[in-house]
Order: sequence, then C-alpha cells, then structure tokens
Amino acid sequence: GFEQYAKQLTMLINGIYWEPGQPRLLTKKFSNDLFEHEKTPRLRVVGDITNDPDGSIEFNVKSTTVLDPVYVYEPLSRIVRDGWEGHGPVVLAVDKLPTELPREASEFFGDALMPFVPNLANADYSLPFDKLNVDRRMRRAVIVHQGALTPDFEYLKKHLS
Repeated sequence: GFEQYAKQLTMLINGIYWEPGQPRLLTKKFSNDLFEHEKTPRLRVVGDITNDPDGSIEFNVKSTTVLDPVYVYEPLSRIVRDGWEGHGPVVLAVDKLPTELPREASEFFGDALMPFVPNLANADYSLPFDKLNVDRRMRRAVIVHQGALTPDFEYLKKHLS
C-alpha cells in the first residue's frame, strides 16, 4: 500500500475522508517498523488535517490545539510527548485547523480594507456613480449603484433575464 511510498517522504499532510473499517493510510506497525530500523527515518512530520484519532493515521492518538499544535508519537514505547522532541513522528492534529485559515484570511482582508472604511462611510451615495467620491479601487469593486449595474459590470445584464 501507501506505506511503501511514505518511507520516502519527509512530511505528509493527510486530508482524506476516513471511516472505521476502512484501511488506514499509516499504521502504528508502520511507524514502529520505521523507527525501530532507522535511527533517523526520513518521515518526520505528519499533519492530520482531518484529525481522526486512531483513524487513517493510526498513530494520531489525540487532538491538539492551535496553542499547542504538535506532539511526538514514540512508536517503540507508545509514549506521547507534547512538543516536537522525541524518537518518533511529529504529529499535527489540530481539531479546528480548517477554521484557522479562513480566520487568518478574514483578519488579513479586514486589515487591508480598514484604510478605505472612512472614505466609504463618508461618501455621498445620492450622487450619480460617475460623481461618487470613493477611492478608485473601491469604485471598481461596486457592482450596483442606485439599483443599476455599474459600467464595469453591465455585461452581467445578459445573465439576469
């Protein structure tokens, strides 16, 4: 299976759908064999984005948090050590990791938009679009003004009927 290829990886990011009864992508036996026969195996980090403890990555044995995101699963002793020190793969298993990316994107977008807010808040929207005193970058983003498509978006008319 996949384990023969996993030995050649340094890092694996796992995001597959898995249910009990399905074959595992990486087993505890695989990690045991890998770390028993090699002092420093090539596979060092496994990020289990789907985070199914004891699931497709069988040696992902617990969930982690954003503030303490990784642990080491030591396959020979089956000890779990928080952090990244130990003789085994470092496992990233943050329960809410998929929600962290949109949060970071929202914060970045908000920070980028904030300088335009005073101009947008103080604009006189009763004026015709061509007289609207809004930063040109924001004007180009306006799709509808006073109930009509703006010039850059008039091509959408054919899709509205």
